[in-house]
Amino acid sequence: MSAFEVLSVECPRFERVPKASVATVGAVAVVSAKAGLIALLDSPVAGGQHLLGSGYQAPLTVPFGIAVSAAIGALGMPDPMQDRWMVRSAAIRWLRSARHDDVVRARARLVRLSPREAIVEVRAGGNREAALLETEIRLVPMRQGRYAAIDPDVLGSPAPASRRLSAGGANEGEGDSSRNGALSALLQARPIRIIAAGRSSGIEFQPDVVRLLMRPLAGRAEPLGRRVHPLGQATLGAALTVGLLAAGESDPDRPARHRIVRVDATWYSPLPPNEPWRARVRPHDDRDAGKVIVDVLTSDGLTMLAATVHWSAA
Repeated sequence: MSAFEVLSVECPRFERVPKASVATVGAVAVVSAKAGLIALLDSPVAGGQHLLGSGYQAPLTVPFGIAVSAAIGALGMPDPMQDRWMVRSAAIRWLRSARHDDVVRARARLVRLSPREAIVEVRAGGNREAALLETEIRLVPMRQGRYAAIDPDVLGSPAPASRRLSAGGANEGEGDSSRNGALSALLQARPIRIIAAGRSSGIEFQPDVVRLLMRPLAGRAEPLGRRVHPLGQATLGAALTVGLLAAGESDPDRPARHRIVRVDATWYSPLPPNEPWRARVRPHDDRDAGKVIVDVLTSDGLTMLAATVHWSAA
């Protein structure tokens, strides 16, 4: 994908949000996203064989990230930097993987609300409204008035528009060749590293794609991954990837014999966006064919996500 095609990827947009200023049961929000981001992440790095989004599982996680934005929107918080709710857990059923040309549309409905939690049901579809996934998302109130998945000391404050860095650090106005070279540097993402296979499958992941998704590129006003929640989806993608490895896929980025059908996931702590992380399968009984329990850990061993991953024959 060329630099022009990367920069033409558009962020998801809200088609509908509740009119009421206070969240109410039955409120509906709709988010849609044009094709582009899935194709970008699910394509090989220029001059290489591995995917740019190696370990991210973009055909599954990007639609779920859009579903998360719709769920937050149903609570009256359409800005992903909102400071009132965060996703704690989700039961996700994938009906099919998104294709590169799919226009993804997610419709969320708030079904239960209390001071302790909100339950939102979301259904996402692709072209011709063909269903992609159904999910029930549990959100909990945030603490200390900040978005728990982002460490502001790590990300820093946005640069003024006049000095915003293009991908890789070239300042605006330094010419197309400088911007394209900087963007090319960001697109050299490293692949997953398989640590162990079989019953004790484990994989190490690099933060390159997360950094790509979380930064405005070459003068864009918004990060490439706005409203797809890359910090949460990177850990979910890691769980899916190691699950496919445990299922017997030799290349879990390009599964040929199995597909993920369901995940029950709980998020415990935010992903540090500048450090590698690991996913590993818990020891399990071979009689539990078709599913594994996965832990996604920081480099220091802190659990960020735990998930039960189910698969079936493709």
